[in-house]
Amino acid sequence: MNLVSCSVVENREITPGNFLLTLKVPRGFSRPAPGQFVHLRVSPEVEPLLRRPYSLEGFVESGGIRAVRIYYSVVGRGSRSLRKLRAKRRPYVFLFGARGARELYGVREVRGARLHLATDDGSVGYHGSVLTLLRREWESEGHTPLTAEIFTCGPHGLLHEVAEFARAHGIRCQASLEGPMACAVGACRGCPVPLRGGNGNGGRYPAMCLEGPVMDATLVDWERLP
Repeated sequence: MNLVSCSVVENREITPGNFLLTLKVPRGFSRPAPGQFVHLRVSPEVEPLLRRPYSLEGFVESGGIRAVRIYYSVVGRGSRSLRKLRAKRRPYVFLFGARGARELYGVREVRGARLHLATDDGSVGYHGSVLTLLRREWESEGHTPLTAEIFTCGPHGLLHEVAEFARAHGIRCQASLEGPMACAVGACRGCPVPLRGGNGNGGRYPAMCLEGPVMDATLVDWERLP
């Protein structure tokens, strides 16, 4: 873990309660890979004591200046789209679910994929859960466990359902977990992830910050995950 000082370039409200924070980072800050995150200390004061983990929405390089972008909510978790398949020229389908049209941030940036939207209030796309779109895609497009893999992020309840679907159909599934991380180096054991039994995993509690946050969703014991 590298400790660096950052400066706020912009903190723009995208939709009510949802912000896009842009932080200027030193030149030595490495280009992040999918699944990596930043651990922010948001104040020099004693409170809040612990750093906050955030997924990265984007990374910008321009004229020798480097910056990271973080999409966050004042009442929820940051959002990040799992994407690097386009660079590898692998065909992929993007299923995007949200409570309503205002929560579909970043949808216009999706390129090179078949895009399907779902909203809980029916304001855009399918009226209902994005999990239904996943089932429809699997049943109608001729995918197989040998040709398909699922990458997912979102609330733990949804990840649990996606993981159960993947396990039942023998599909590889990678989930980006989110949770409180005190030290972010695996020392404090404050972010344990309980694993299901079998294959020698029973009783293991790997640290989310160290062995995650992206993990095999079918191995996570979602019933015991805090």
